Amino acid sequence: ALEGGPSTLSLADGGEHTMLLTAPNAEAGAFYLVLGSFDTEPGLPIGNVKLPLAFDRYFLMTLTSPNSGLHQNTRGFLDNEAKAKASLVLPQVQDPSLAGTALYHAFLVRSASGAINFSSEATAVTLTL
Repeated sequence: ALEGGPSTLSLADGGEHTMLLTAPNAEAGAFYLVLGSFDTEPGLPIGNVKLPLAFDRYFLMTLTSPNSGLHQNTRGFLDNEAKAKASLVLPQVQDPSLAGTALYHAFLVRSASGAINFSSEATAVTLTL
């Protein structure tokens, strides 16, 4: 499961969208990666799972720059309860054209054998003025 909140972030004020990651108990200690996109369709087949995100420029940014800039704790290892916490930290942005943009996030888990065998559902945050 992936729970995110709040559901909106103000461009004028900035803020933090917190994501609580929960994988099956068998994945405790496994590597995770939070990815994002502007849409959830068509989804991306990765290993034995389908990641509910689209391949777009935001996806590439989250893939190539985890744990940097806007994205905090988006790559790491699940704790002994198969949980982790990640964040999207938005600074103040003076671009009203971004209002109404939805950013979707989901996470993958890689087992010790290297297989991708779990994908969360997507959670969304919408940018507002």
